[in-house]
Amino acid sequence: ADEALEKKDSSSYSNYNQSFHYEIWTAAGNEKLKTMLSEMGTVFYGLKSTEEEYARNSQEEHRQILAALESGDPKQAGEKMVFHIIRSMNDVLTRY
Repeated sequence: ADEALEKKDSSSYSNYNQSFHYEIWTAAGNEKLKTMLSEMGTVFYGLKSTEEEYARNSQEEHRQILAALESGDPKQAGEKMVFHIIRSMNDVLTRY
């Protein structure tokens, strides 16, 4: 995803972004949540205004979430995910 951002390849970035989210949702083991978030994902991935800024913010948050998961710290991972979700929601609402 970082490489796609550097190349300004928004299509590839969107694919990597969606894959990152899907893997986390799958690991959560909640099929209802996965279905709901997958459907909502089309709103987030379809944003075009300030797309690069949005993508860079998301990618940094993804790195932080992954680091927390890899360190085995569920509390920190949860806090990072909540921040990511709220920031993404606020960005989407601002653009609409």
